[in-house]
Amino acid sequence: DRPDVRVSLAEYYELIERLDAGFGLVLEALQRTGQAKNTLVLAFSDQGAPYPNGGYSQYEPGVHVPLIVLSPVARRHGVVSDALVTLADITPTVSP
Repeated sequence: DRPDVRVSLAEYYELIERLDAGFGLVLEALQRTGQAKNTLVLAFSDQGAPYPNGGYSQYEPGVHVPLIVLSPVARRHGVVSDALVTLADITPTVSP
């Protein structure tokens, strides 16, 4: 609990908030242009900053990274999975 860590963590939370707002703008633009039903949206990240319970580690907290998939052809929506995923699998999985 140091002042520099507090500032850094606040900046990190602000970054997440801006990312969320930007993601919302992209989804709104897809809706507005009629492309939402034609677009596969993927959102993923790396391990992020080295804060408690995450970042730069091959231990369990460090390998938990977000992966959000919004598919117009998905049969089920709102599915949450604890399955192991590697980003190296994304390109071959979604390629035509």
